[in-house]
Amino acid sequence: MKGRFVLSDDSHGVGHIGTNYCKALEFIRETGIRELYYFAKGSGEGDGRLNDTVMHCVSLAEVERHGFWQSIK
Repeated sequence: MKGRFVLSDDSHGVGHIGTNYCKALEFIRETGIRELYYFAKGSGEGDGRLNDTVMHCVSLAEVERHGFWQSIK
């Protein structure tokens, strides 16, 4: 279906930020997602809403190597 997966946080309070991130990587692996996308400031071509934003792609392998995920093992 050519969808893109963007990891985000739906916290409803400061105390809940990142609550289930330790479970997120396992979920991503189990579902077969191999790429994650994220938005960053940049010169993008958009529809008028996100003109200063560019979507980037990172492989799951690269995400797994990030220090954040290493620190929560």
